[in-house]
Amino acid sequence: MSLDQQIDAVAANLKGKTATETECLHVTRRCMAAGRPFDALLLLDMAVIRLPRSAALRTELVSVLQSLETSGSLDTLIDRLPPRGDPVRQWRSDLTQKFGAHHGPDGARPASAHFFQSVLLKNLCQLIPQEQPLWQVLLRICEHHGRRAAEEAFGVPVAAPTAHADRTVSLAIGPKTARFGITSNSIGFELLYFYAFEPGIIRWIAGFDAQDVLLDIGANVGKYALLAAVVQGCRTYAVEPFTPNVEALKQNIAHNGAGDRVSAHRWAISDRTGEGRLSYEKSTAGAAAQNFDEPSTETGKAEIIPGYRLDDLLESRQIEFPHHIKIDVDGTEHRIIGGMEKTLSDPRLKSIRLEIRLADPRNQTALARIRARGFDCAVDDDEKNWLCLRR
Repeated sequence: MSLDQQIDAVAANLKGKTATETECLHVTRRCMAAGRPFDALLLLDMAVIRLPRSAALRTELVSVLQSLETSGSLDTLIDRLPPRGDPVRQWRSDLTQKFGAHHGPDGARPASAHFFQSVLLKNLCQLIPQEQPLWQVLLRICEHHGRRAAEEAFGVPVAAPTAHADRTVSLAIGPKTARFGITSNSIGFELLYFYAFEPGIIRWIAGFDAQDVLLDIGANVGKYALLAAVVQGCRTYAVEPFTPNVEALKQNIAHNGAGDRVSAHRWAISDRTGEGRLSYEKSTAGAAAQNFDEPSTETGKAEIIPGYRLDDLLESRQIEFPHHIKIDVDGTEHRIIGGMEKTLSDPRLKSIRLEIRLADPRNQTALARIRARGFDCAVDDDEKNWLCLRR
């Protein structure tokens, strides 16, 4: 059987969930020996997702990635592919120039080569259809660079995410391990490619001290709230309005035995204090894009929850004053910022990491308000993610 036939056979077996660890390893090693690293990475990426508890496949994938990195060929795979109909090479060139202004050697906030490559590939993957093999391989290389960037930021070895029989995924960073439940397919996917999606947040958290307090507004199921608490030892307040996410968040706190460092709060943060209507579309844990006091979704699904201006919440002393704030709420950032004037002016607040889309003039005003309170704000790992640091 030719190598191409073996590749097709293993790929079919992986899709049919009949592939074995042994055949996957055999064919990927043949691919590497034949000078076909793209095919090797594609098969290994499929294999570790469909056989997630195989330590041998995870080890082989890391070994292949590190071998390609050492040889200098990891980031030139695109150049060695046959010409394609879409302008992938031009996209990469444009993104290199765009993000080089932020994170290149002469950029506003210079970063390591691994961080820069993870940012570049994350944004390139957003332009490529997910059903294409190129997307799959580039996302895996992105995860590799993101994990290496995490090692640099934390100063300790960072293992590849590991799936377990109890439907959890562990993230080992040095001697510390955070563990998360797979409450949906999307959450499982995000956990297994954890270091590909938000390299900026991971680098930001690596700079926290154990004495710091993090307020995570829009905590979802708590991936980053728990990373800060488990790995850095921070006191963390995880605020999440959507009930399925709050339940998953509480389960993740329990998975990590972190109840003394992380507390979950079913609140919305906004520009007014009082109960309000949280509208949503999807009802599964991990879902985003809920709206508090905003126009209803087409489905009309909603729940009534308490809302707070952040200034009022802190004045009530229900939570400690935060040194760092993460805001990821998919559309109401301007309202949150409008309700935290006193908080922004307090010098104890060191940084804000927020997702904000500046096509909305209200968000432009909100970002200007943060800057006026003494923060330098710059693009982080994509154009909607900003990091604001106290001057």
